[in-house]
Amino acid sequence: MKKTFISVFLLLTLIFGCTQISYAHDKQAEHDGDLKYALFGSREKLLVGEEKAIFDAIANAAALTIDQFSPNDQTQWKEDVYSRLQENVQKLVHLKLPYSFEELDLNSKVSPDGKNITANSHRKYTHLGWSYRNYPNKEFWKTRKQLLLYTINWTLYHDKSLFLKVPWLSDMLYSPNEQCEAFGAAVYYIHILGDHIEGDKPEKLTNLEPLIQYRNLSTPGIIAELKEQLHIVFASQQSSWTYAAMMEEISDLEIKAERNCGTWGAVDTLEKCKINQQYAKELLDVLSAYLPKLLKNESFFSEHFKIS
Repeated sequence: MKKTFISVFLLLTLIFGCTQISYAHDKQAEHDGDLKYALFGSREKLLVGEEKAIFDAIANAAALTIDQFSPNDQTQWKEDVYSRLQENVQKLVHLKLPYSFEELDLNSKVSPDGKNITANSHRKYTHLGWSYRNYPNKEFWKTRKQLLLYTINWTLYHDKSLFLKVPWLSDMLYSPNEQCEAFGAAVYYIHILGDHIEGDKPEKLTNLEPLIQYRNLSTPGIIAELKEQLHIVFASQQSSWTYAAMMEEISDLEIKAERNCGTWGAVDTLEKCKINQQYAKELLDVLSAYLPKLLKNESFFSEHFKIS
């Protein structure tokens, strides 16, 4: 009887342990899937070799930039993601990340009054907007942004530059340009859209930049921000039909999202959350329909990825 109890206990421990681990992995896997869907038009896009290494580096940098937090000083969540990112960056451009894991760890860097960061509280440090000016710790958010920008800049823009590996020359000659920064912002907002798609109740939208502006003037809303950033990424294609059609569909969604919460209202009921989820999903679908066509004409992307 005792042996049976121990066996059952060990089995349950294994099941629940695996569930927790796979849940944490699936969470980033879903965001990675959204990013692949937006950039390539399919979550099933097969990436191999250097293509896979570059995509994984950007996806892991986004996960660390936006979602990394540790529940306490002893546990360091996403440390394995940091290690994989470091490995990919070294493989691709023979450089080390400019920040240690400890410099990126939310709990150890900005934990208020010694309190632990939780899944609910970490968003106010990273989820309120790419250009949000009132984060509790502005320097920390600047560091997190730079991690994503460095990764994109090194892997997509200057991976073959002669002096990239000379620190002072690299920062002076190869700092992220305006298009690189805008593309980084787009990657950020694709991630935040995934959180909206999961937001089936008002509390799940807490400390999350809304689709449209309704909380305060310092939060323009994802749709307005995304339009501005895509305007920069595709500056050379603004006269194209593809770009115009994408912007028209995004603007149509913006109008519908405004109607959902009212001029100064909020997404504060289960019914509004359901509609908000649908609009976030539709926005991701719009990006998936148009971004691959537009990125195919941008050298920073087409020189690294094959888009059929």
